[in-house]
Amino acid sequence: MSRSYRPARTRPRPKGPSAIAASPKIQIDPAAVTVARALVRPVVPTRSVEPLSVTAHLGPTNSGKTYHAIEQLAHARYGAYVAPLRALAVEVYERLTERLGADAVGLITGEQVKNPDADIVCCTPECAPRQTHTMVIDETHWLVDEQRGWAWTELLAAAEVEHLVILGAPELEPLVRQALPSATVHHHTRLSTVEYGGRIGVANLEPGTVVVAFSRASVLAMAREIGHATDHVVGTLYGAMPPYARMHTIDAFAAGDLDVLVCTDVIGHGINLPVQHVVMAQTTKHDGRELRSLHLWEAAQIVGRAGRFGLSEMGRAYSLAGGRSTASASLVERAALVAAGKSSADLKVVQGQVRPKLGELGAPDAASLAAHLRAWESEMRELLASHPWMRPMPVEPLVARCEEIRGYLDRLTVEQAWKLLALPVKDTTAVFARALARDEAVRTPADYAAPIEDLESAERASKWARDLMSFTRAFGDGHGITYADAAALEHAASVRLTDLLPDHIREHTMGRCSDCGRPCPARLDQCRNCEADSWEHWTSESTA
Repeated sequence: MSRSYRPARTRPRPKGPSAIAASPKIQIDPAAVTVARALVRPVVPTRSVEPLSVTAHLGPTNSGKTYHAIEQLAHARYGAYVAPLRALAVEVYERLTERLGADAVGLITGEQVKNPDADIVCCTPECAPRQTHTMVIDETHWLVDEQRGWAWTELLAAAEVEHLVILGAPELEPLVRQALPSATVHHHTRLSTVEYGGRIGVANLEPGTVVVAFSRASVLAMAREIGHATDHVVGTLYGAMPPYARMHTIDAFAAGDLDVLVCTDVIGHGINLPVQHVVMAQTTKHDGRELRSLHLWEAAQIVGRAGRFGLSEMGRAYSLAGGRSTASASLVERAALVAAGKSSADLKVVQGQVRPKLGELGAPDAASLAAHLRAWESEMRELLASHPWMRPMPVEPLVARCEEIRGYLDRLTVEQAWKLLALPVKDTTAVFARALARDEAVRTPADYAAPIEDLESAERASKWARDLMSFTRAFGDGHGITYADAAALEHAASVRLTDLLPDHIREHTMGRCSDCGRPCPARLDQCRNCEADSWEHWTSESTA
């Protein structure tokens, strides 16, 4: 596709729901909010029966927290393991399946469902059962997350379980003491050694090394640079990769088929890999609002993956040397001390967020949802004054989604609109709203069946397929698509991407835009203008 050159924007175009919170507050008639405040009925999440036991395992990375909890769950043989990432849920699912048998274990995430009625399910928090025997909640400090923290809060406050097991960072303890005063707290120390090794150059990387950067383009360019400078077999792991491709890469590194893995901060969330060294190529990331330095606790989560007890017991954290590195050596050094348990992090876990439920919003119609959401937030803030460990989730992202589908709200039921607001998709909400409002087909996999010739088209096809999978899980088969069709497309795109990645890494350009040839930062394959044009082309196709 040919693209004309455009003057650079002064700010990058916001992308996806993560950018919504940075947008100006959407204007809603104050009178409508006042009327809605008399109708909404917020409810503080609570359980009717307290657990027989509450146990918290708190400690730094690689301190045995998950091992102890999984042992308890396996012994109970009935319950749920809850993790923030699909990859981590899959890892524990496979571990328990090997131990207890395929019939005994299920998997439930926003993208995948296997044996959901099994005695034990491994899941993400949004998909977790609200009633079970033993519930293990991993990475519980995620309840501070602005987008998803509500799911952890609801499980802590309201899940009906006999035995509740909480895993998290040491900084979680004050909240646990306040929210669950009967909890027995076990403090864990790190089982393996991690230390700061200073700066290291690309040519000196050893097998068993993970290099961390914070964008797809940076990851691919870094992988190419390592491949050219060394004899190592290099793999990549980043957010836009489909699930199959991610798991293929994780398995290849664990098996020793890859010497070096270049990835984003996905490694910081508990994925169990035989990592000898972690090298930070960057210590800044764009969080959806701004480009910022990593918090100390975020950096510690990442570098703490160096040295895994039973896999690689001595690990080192490095900052990448060379003119292209943007890593702060002092931040990496301090993070290694935190990961080793020799220093405190800057993580503050004091409150969990509460998300509204449709039944609390006072029976609005779809068109008045936004006003009722604002009213709920105001009323819930007053109600939670006597529950200091909880606060209402900011409703602005949900209000922004209402605005995104405003043209279809008068033809949707409030139940349909509410499900649309909850879909874990980016940039395609309006596509699905139109299909529901007009009772017509969404674009089907057949519309995207053209040969996948490059990495970008494979990523887009996989993303679209995963969005369709989420849509059919929420609304059922129909509107020209079935879950099976979407899953087949997602798998085909994943397999194709896995095949394309090695060649793409070898051919990846550094320092020049792959589209227009103009100079660009060394770790990018597109200049800012071509990247924006590519994004606009894709989103216009998706909503046409």
